[in-house]
Amino acid sequence: MKNLKLKKVALIVLCIGIVFSFCSCSGTVNDTLNGDSDINGSVDMFFQSIKEQDEEKLKEVYMGSNINHVLLNSDIFGVVDKKSRQEVKKKMLDFDYNIKGIEGKGNNAVAKIEIKTYNFGESYSDATIEMIKKDYLKEDAVHDKKWEEGIIKITKKHILNVKKSYKGDFELSLKKKNGKWYVREVDDFGDFFNELLGDFFDIMFKGEGSEELDKAIEGNEGLYSFDWGWEDEDGE
Repeated sequence: MKNLKLKKVALIVLCIGIVFSFCSCSGTVNDTLNGDSDINGSVDMFFQSIKEQDEEKLKEVYMGSNINHVLLNSDIFGVVDKKSRQEVKKKMLDFDYNIKGIEGKGNNAVAKIEIKTYNFGESYSDATIEMIKKDYLKEDAVHDKKWEEGIIKITKKHILNVKKSYKGDFELSLKKKNGKWYVREVDDFGDFFNELLGDFFDIMFKGEGSEELDKAIEGNEGLYSFDWGWEDEDGE
């Protein structure tokens, strides 16, 4: 029940926030792949294309169809002013990564990635706690101009001051096709996006937030909820 409430609270926060960085380092190729350093090149190109917001370059090394999401061009949150969204997007693209190693055999490989980025998950957790304490997330709250201004003010305060302090790791799956390595499609709600967004999904959807957030949710009945998902900038 606690996790269900947490998910519900996440949904209202996601409706209000902001949209969301990068340095490459080469790793080593596992012996089972016979020293195929082309894998490193494909992984580097994958990350650099995100940093440069280069869709065509990304398509050269990525097999997935969710290009907009990988480029972080989808309006995940979307109510805060354009200037703030741009500022947060710069932070999203300012992550550092390191290829820790590559394992696999034949035409299949897994790249182990280490990442450092901004702590968006913790910041949204803190914003949610403040919204709960001020009764903004009550189901019976009046959604007027004052309510909207209050929500935006809290969101901006926490997200625009987010620190680059999150460290995590995840794996990228690759496939060799016609002599070239490609990154397989990444799950929209999987480890790639969770780590890229500073543990955001684990904290806001899986109930892995702070004890303070848990207590804030447990002590409040009737919190508002609604359907949410990725939405491209053109509304699709």
